[in-house]
Amino acid sequence: MDSIRQNRNNLREGFTLIEILLSLALVTLLTAISVPFYQSFQQANELDATKETILSALRTAKTYARESKDNANWGVYISTENVVLFQGDSYTTRDPSYDLYYSISSKVSLYGSTEFVFNTPFGSPTSTGTIGLAINNKSDSILVNEKSVLP
Repeated sequence: MDSIRQNRNNLREGFTLIEILLSLALVTLLTAISVPFYQSFQQANELDATKETILSALRTAKTYARESKDNANWGVYISTENVVLFQGDSYTTRDPSYDLYYSISSKVSLYGSTEFVFNTPFGSPTSTGTIGLAINNKSDSILVNEKSVLP
């Protein structure tokens, strides 16, 4: 008799089909709600990372020009795949042995100015402009003017 009661108790320890289906539905619902938030977070992160990479390269070029590093002008060239910190008066006439490459997300669209050169010894840019960055419905910009590089 005791073994029969124990077998019945053992049978009651499992999950019912309804409990399993409700748990599965809850997990599916939470996943469906969280995926758009994750994608939005990921896009914002890629935009911010690309912006910070470009800003870092611009500030480094300006600092090198102010320090008269190698007694030369320094510049930044921005393409869809990378940012190039270069030495010289322009990207086309640069000395490639000094190039430093920074990779950026190809998912971020770039528009506006793509090349900035900073003159020795004051670090002033030869041209000013705005770099626009966008990914889906998010956008940002970087302003390069005579006095500073602004996010």
